[in-house]
Amino acid sequence: MERLKELYKGLLDGSLCREHPAAVWGTSIVVAGGIYCIASAVLKKTAEPSQFQAAFQEKPISATPEVHRLRNSSADINKAASTLGAAMSTSPLTAACAAENLEGDALKNATTWLYRTILKASVPVESGSIVLSSNDAKSVAIWYPPGTNFDDKRFIKAGGMWYTIMFSGWQRRLRFPSFGQIISIQRKTVLRKFNNQAFYLLAAGTTGTDSDLLSVITPVLAEAAKHGVPAITEADTPQRKALLESAGFQAVLSSNALQVNVDIMLKAP
Repeated sequence: MERLKELYKGLLDGSLCREHPAAVWGTSIVVAGGIYCIASAVLKKTAEPSQFQAAFQEKPISATPEVHRLRNSSADINKAASTLGAAMSTSPLTAACAAENLEGDALKNATTWLYRTILKASVPVESGSIVLSSNDAKSVAIWYPPGTNFDDKRFIKAGGMWYTIMFSGWQRRLRFPSFGQIISIQRKTVLRKFNNQAFYLLAAGTTGTDSDLLSVITPVLAEAAKHGVPAITEADTPQRKALLESAGFQAVLSSNALQVNVDIMLKAP
């Protein structure tokens, strides 16, 4: 008790700060950090699912294969990122946006990092997105319902500030965001007659079969039909285009950005 009184007296007259500045600053930082964590835990409110997300709260959404909304945990996000990394690293568009020296396993690892960061930004309920995954994460799809879209700020907060180092390199740092802007303009052109309302499929990949991939696409298409709004996405290979056509999409606009042929695919309501 006497020691505490001495310390308190030292704080009041300033002698403690003069004699032990490092200890005082260190203690202050620890205390401030503790108060912040406690306040955050007390004040933080659990976000409620949007009307579109609510339709996918039940588990499983489908039974064969079992599909559910991806859980917001590091383990589940890592599994899903590995699936998307393996699937999307073979995309011509991915290769066009990635650093020139990336190929093979290096490109796969960089693409996995990219989608891990996108998933960290997209999986939380607050993002408004719908990320579906098969039970073993063999298939994953990232959907943005009407009124939501890819959020640059959330991406940066999730770790996207390392984008040039981990994925694009300095020379190609502008390709991915520039392509995103071009495609966004083309989507708005297509969706003008639908009041710019649509379910947007940002990415979908599988390490299994086409049937496995469709399992994380068709549930959202059913929800889009229920609400009378279209679904829209892109295809950068003939195989991808054929798969989407089997789900009811049709090519409505073509682009040749970054010397990659890309079809805007629409499933009308």
